[in-house]
Amino acid sequence: MRLLTLILSFSILSLHLTLAEGTHEVAPNGAIVVNGNNTTDIAALHINHPNYNSFASYTNPDPNSRLYIHIKDPSKECIYVGFSFGHPNQTVVNPPHISYEYRIKDQNGNVVFGPVTNNPGNENILTWSEAFTGPMQLHGAGGYNALQVNSTDLTSQGWSGEGDYYIEFINEANTDFLIDFWDISVADCSAGPVLEKKGRIWSYNWSFFAINDFGFPNRPFDGAFYVCAPDPEDPSASFITRIDFNGAGFQPAAFNVAFNSFGTQNTGDVAEDRKSVQDANTTQSEYAIFLNDPVEICKTAVVGEINLLGVSRCNADEYCIKFTTSKEGQVDLLLDFDGPDSIYTPGTKDIIISHTVTTDEVGVPTCIEWNGLDGLGNSVIELPNSEIPVIISYAQGIYHFPIYDAEYMTQGFMIQAVRPAASIPLLHYDDSNITIPSGSGEPQVQINGCVNPCHRWTNFDFPSNTGFGNLNTINSWWFSQRIIREDVFVLPAYYACGIEGPAHICQGGTSILISYPKVVPKNAIGGEIISTTWSGPGIVGSTTGNSIGINSGGTYSVVIRWLTGLGDTCQASCDYIVTTDPPLTATIDTLILSGQSVNINGEIYTEAGQYIQNLTSTAGCDSILTINVKVLQTVIHYNLNACVSRNNGDGTDMDYTEFTPLYPEKLSCAEVTGSILFRAPPQNNKHSCTNGVNNSVAMCVSSLDSCTYDAGNEKSIVFEITVIPAPDTAVQLTGLSFFEQAPVTFNWISGTTGPNNFPTKYGIRVLKNGIEIYRKEDISTTNTWTQEDYNFTDDIKFITKDSAVFRFELLPYCLAGNGAAVAAWDIDEVNITASCVPFIFTPIIDGFVSTEAGR
Repeated sequence: MRLLTLILSFSILSLHLTLAEGTHEVAPNGAIVVNGNNTTDIAALHINHPNYNSFASYTNPDPNSRLYIHIKDPSKECIYVGFSFGHPNQTVVNPPHISYEYRIKDQNGNVVFGPVTNNPGNENILTWSEAFTGPMQLHGAGGYNALQVNSTDLTSQGWSGEGDYYIEFINEANTDFLIDFWDISVADCSAGPVLEKKGRIWSYNWSFFAINDFGFPNRPFDGAFYVCAPDPEDPSASFITRIDFNGAGFQPAAFNVAFNSFGTQNTGDVAEDRKSVQDANTTQSEYAIFLNDPVEICKTAVVGEINLLGVSRCNADEYCIKFTTSKEGQVDLLLDFDGPDSIYTPGTKDIIISHTVTTDEVGVPTCIEWNGLDGLGNSVIELPNSEIPVIISYAQGIYHFPIYDAEYMTQGFMIQAVRPAASIPLLHYDDSNITIPSGSGEPQVQINGCVNPCHRWTNFDFPSNTGFGNLNTINSWWFSQRIIREDVFVLPAYYACGIEGPAHICQGGTSILISYPKVVPKNAIGGEIISTTWSGPGIVGSTTGNSIGINSGGTYSVVIRWLTGLGDTCQASCDYIVTTDPPLTATIDTLILSGQSVNINGEIYTEAGQYIQNLTSTAGCDSILTINVKVLQTVIHYNLNACVSRNNGDGTDMDYTEFTPLYPEKLSCAEVTGSILFRAPPQNNKHSCTNGVNNSVAMCVSSLDSCTYDAGNEKSIVFEITVIPAPDTAVQLTGLSFFEQAPVTFNWISGTTGPNNFPTKYGIRVLKNGIEIYRKEDISTTNTWTQEDYNFTDDIKFITKDSAVFRFELLPYCLAGNGAAVAAWDIDEVNITASCVPFIFTPIIDGFVSTEAGR
């Protein structure tokens, strides 16, 4: 019994290998149930539909959408053809039959056979069984009566060598239509018995239709294909894989079959190109797709090898994971930081990088670049013993299967590496761009690969649910051959450039700069430094070596080059700025009050003037220090103690003549006089007296009600300073100080007391010879005595070398608004300070430049 089973199995296998080429491969089952109906597989040729690349049409010039027949020797070989009726796509059991014609062309596009018209009733294939069995001329009873394309036909237009003929179809309306059962068989007809040649029928982009006779989309596609992925090193050789959909639950209705090396796009970005695409047909054909193993067409490729060499880097974020391969292919690098478990886990520390090995990289140490960050964006810890777990996968025979508009894949298809032999490949996919769930429960992204059958989708309930596969391009990929190498490397070291030396050198002196590269990570062993090269404006002697001599300031640069442990040359550069210190010239401007002194470098200064010190800097350079001393003197003082305001109608409240200035410290370089402190007109702007600072007497005045500063308003307190400098000198008014208060309760000496509608702001304006040189507004008042100080030492407008009158205006305004009748502001102890300026103190050049002729 065991022996009989083996013989029977062999017989069935032999029958499968020697029968027809067409329906036999794409519709292999003679008994299936579709939506409760007993039937056979049907994989109809889908002719001339524009959404499916107008496959095998008279009017389509695209060679990628042709149905090819490969002929090795046209003088010996012939073709047997047969087709069932044509019909439109209709969801009925017996669609109307239509006429169509077909013809066969040679490689030059010349018709060598046909056109043949298939009218309803004269088809030479009537049933699935006839198509499955094949030509009766080859397989006897049970087959169909084939039309024969003889060698004389094949060579009739002058073609005599090996090549790809193609067959094309058209109906009367030049529209799309379906042919349910079909067969195209090639044989050696030169001698008897006729010898069938398998693996001769192919296309780059098949278009099929699992017809809708028992509803949409209920009929499965159970066919299989052989795909040749060319060996880039030897175009005549290929990696051959068989893709089998028998029992896959693949219910696509109309669909394209195309295979390529890149996916749904071909931009060069491997990770993006292989993703599935929503709402678009992005199937792109590249590989030849056969119905049987093309043993006479695709020679078996040679399997390559990969060596993992190690990890190096030139800086913190430029890593090189280096490898060599003996042939072209695809390399996938997994940095297995999450684990290590040898699995890429999305959303973790794991990193996966893909690289396509090109012809010029074969046999050459090649880098996969990495930026040093893990999958969560963290840098590797800079320690000598930090580990980098590397798993590198080298694949040949790269297959991408992008399929458009496939409603169901409930069980998943099977893959077999036919030639060269290999274990069953893992299947990979990335459906992250598809927003509709697959319904299978499988992960959305499968980069590591799953065991066949997998990559299933079951989510389709049209029209309420568009579906996962419907009108989307779903891509899967795998590799015919795959080699994996893995290792754990410690963090490679690199050099960070550094320069040590002085930041300053004296003019005329020399110094030394030293290259001081640092190894990163600290305490790691760095590579061999092979050169150190300097550049800069004042290098003395050699520009190479660990150090250089310099004799001037400027920017100096060093470039160090070193070898990594893998033999790569890296370099780092850095700059260093050196400043030349000439005999140092510095200036100190200092202010002292009259009678005080200042100590600078041991020298005591008590008088205004310009002084020179010759010193030595801390760097040993000559230093010349210019000291400008300004003595600040209180030249005008209004103590306001003589205030008189009896408020009895005697006019004292309108008389300001008692507010005369005092001259505490006279300037040696100028005559300075002050006016009385007043308001004008006095009859409208009276004053009172109040208790002042330190038990003195102060002046009290009324305020402006408006909250907008009004320059020159008659309620301003005014005093004028006249300055007459001595020849060849200048005078600067250096400051103003006074005490002010805006009390909540006014208190008049020899008068009443009560609530005060006090001003909340005051403003200052200064005019020089009638021109405004200073203004400050919206200064907040205080409710108690507060000293106000204003410094003019940095304001050149307060300097004069000619006679000048400075007018000071103090205006209280913006009343509190409490309804009180009195709006008083108190002021006391007004001081003006000044200084002689016996040297050029202002950067302004004033005057005229003229020619000798006066122009």
